[in-house]
Amino acid sequence: ECNGDGSSCACAHDGDANGDGNLNVTDIVLVVGFIINGNTSDDLVCTSDVNMDGIVNVTDIVQMVGVIING
Repeated sequence: ECNGDGSSCACAHDGDANGDGNLNVTDIVLVVGFIINGNTSDDLVCTSDVNMDGIVNVTDIVQMVGVIING
């Protein structure tokens, strides 16, 4: 499921917002900036919607932090 509507996405939903192959604090900074400013791209939304509910919000950031901390 992608975008919360039953459709499929080709992205990984892995939190790698900047597409460098690593999930780290840089990705979290980008996602926080998106949430605050609303400036984004489709790719950023697709990779940053970690819980795949169709919305990029603090829940996704919490999951991203968990992955960083727990490996």
